[in-house]
Amino acid sequence: THPAAASASAAALGCVAIHFWTVDDRNSRPALGDLALASNPTSHNKPTDVSSVSSKSRSGNEVQQHLFRPDGKAAGRLTLCMRAVAGVGVVASLSAGDDVIDAITADSDTISMGDGDAAQSKEAIRHNHLKRIISRIVTATSSPFDLSASDALLAATTLCAERRCEAAAEALEKTDGAAAESARLPSWLKLVVECGTISVGAKISYFGIDSSSSDEYVELFRLECESKTGKFIPTFSRDAILLRMLSCNDSRASELQALSSSALAGRRAQMKHASGDDLTGRTVREAFDALARAMSLLGERVGVGGTWVDTEASATSLRARAVETACRDVRKSLVTCAGIAAIFGLSALALKVSSGVEALVDVAGGPIKTNQEHDEDSKADSLLGVPPVGIVLNQQVIQKKEMLVSGEEKTTTLLEKDVLVVTASAGQDALTLYAFNVTVQASRPSLAPERNVCSRVPFAPGAKLGALSSAVAPKTKRTAKRRKVEKVEDNGDGSGMRSLTQEAQCLAPMLFDLFEQ
Repeated sequence: THPAAASASAAALGCVAIHFWTVDDRNSRPALGDLALASNPTSHNKPTDVSSVSSKSRSGNEVQQHLFRPDGKAAGRLTLCMRAVAGVGVVASLSAGDDVIDAITADSDTISMGDGDAAQSKEAIRHNHLKRIISRIVTATSSPFDLSASDALLAATTLCAERRCEAAAEALEKTDGAAAESARLPSWLKLVVECGTISVGAKISYFGIDSSSSDEYVELFRLECESKTGKFIPTFSRDAILLRMLSCNDSRASELQALSSSALAGRRAQMKHASGDDLTGRTVREAFDALARAMSLLGERVGVGGTWVDTEASATSLRARAVETACRDVRKSLVTCAGIAAIFGLSALALKVSSGVEALVDVAGGPIKTNQEHDEDSKADSLLGVPPVGIVLNQQVIQKKEMLVSGEEKTTTLLEKDVLVVTASAGQDALTLYAFNVTVQASRPSLAPERNVCSRVPFAPGAKLGALSSAVAPKTKRTAKRRKVEKVEDNGDGSGMRSLTQEAQCLAPMLFDLFEQ
């Protein structure tokens, strides 16, 4: 007998539910849907019409009433439910499970109607990926030889991570015609969802170069949905070593911070003053922590997308308003963090390639503020309030003499440095990198330098990439092998964006030309 006929009036014999992650269900909760695929290959993997496993059946309603009762543990959580149904067996249900099945069905139809292998490849990969995850959940919950609650939960969190990323990206990219321009995602910012992560890319402009015709995005960092908690954490390319250390406020990233901490060890009050807001590590860490908090809040409010069960008439509008409020905070943090990643990720890597030495932070006397500079030509609009990254071009010891009130002459020894720094402006229109020639003076290595001269210099298209590559990185078997591996990784990530390494190869010659000026 077909399961649908045998179980039309069957009730659930029992159920086990696992609640995980956090979801904002104050106004509505994600609908619990069954993970059931058709066994008939001609049905394009559409859900089997099993009335006992439908949310409209008597057994499904009884189970949901039991799980989502006011004093239950399902409040504010996503749910993986396994229930035994007479005449059917064990049925696995998941929050927004019906929408996952619908997505697989839609992908199946798209693949069958495709015009070529290239057009079908992305949908086919996603389709097979979702099917494998659902198969693991069903096997871990119903197969007598592979029963494992941990395997089922791990597969469920993997599926929900991908769905949460898709829902968050869709909410961020949603355009409201009535919304202000500042409340929308900038046109130069791009989000790509892939396997539980959101790749953040940007079109980068360079001051002095017309790049309006460029349509290539550079992948700056990723937001990964953690399977344990469902929260978002930023991750960075392995080539962005400086950015990775700064995001953790590692003192090894800043020589000034390390020297200040050593000089003031044991003197807590002065140490707090020395490691203030102007130090780069603290600024970068707070920016990415704010992005992680805002994205995690947005993830809780969008849940895993799909259908929601409203608890009141105005639940839909209230949920949409809450999601849009969270999106505004995320968009603002994304713009700031994209600019920071362009400075300490892309620019730092390009400076290292062009000069052969590691890029430095906290060497320019703090953030370059447009209203406090001496040179009018150095003013640029909307510069980020973070210290720039740079390379020391020249340094010398000078002596400065001054006359005291008592009539005595005091001689002070200072270390003067000429530094080429790179900073950025990030607004609604563009993400632009700027280069500045800066002269700073410091009386002690453990004190922040004071900026005396700051002048902006325009970029010019560089044409020395071949000579620069051979001078900085000699061709050896080891480097050739590494370049081959990096090329495969850069072109095979599926995001359709350029990597930091690829963009740094274009920026390095332009910086090299600035060294010679």
